[in-house]
Amino acid sequence: MAGLIIFPACFAYGVDPASGPNLLFISLPNVFNAMPLGRLWGTMFFLFMTFASMSTVIAVFENLIVCFFELLHKDRRTIIRWGIPVIILLSLPCVLEFNVWSGFQPLGPGSG
Repeated sequence: MAGLIIFPACFAYGVDPASGPNLLFISLPNVFNAMPLGRLWGTMFFLFMTFASMSTVIAVFENLIVCFFELLHKDRRTIIRWGIPVIILLSLPCVLEFNVWSGFQPLGPGSG
């Protein structure tokens, strides 16, 4: 359903449709700027996108917590206390690849 809005907006505003996930952040602000009360609707849309992403993150982490709960037989607080720093540490390469480590390609060209 989102493609029915995003792809026509790409063609209407001259945005490259091959931009990938960034299309949401490139094409939709143009749409919101062109409509009445666009700032309000745009703010609400991206706020709801934040809620949707956080609920997905919580669901994924809940699966990890339950898995380690069953494997290690530790209480939930201990697993969360150890899990949060480990997840942050393991997520850093993915986060930093888009800015600080953008030139780092450990497995050769195109592997970054």
